[in-house]
Amino acid sequence: MAASIVSKVLVALLYGCVAARLQWARWLTVVFGFVNVAFVAPTLAL
Repeated sequence: MAASIVSKVLVALLYGCVAARLQWARWLTVVFGFVNVAFVAPTLAL
């Protein structure tokens, strides 16, 4: 439960950095998106 909350806070901070137009945060968000798809896609196939 705590890990879920921490994860959401970290993602919110990352999106805040993206909103502040920080270039590294944009690329990090794209990478996290692809990693998320890679982890979620196999679970959807079950």
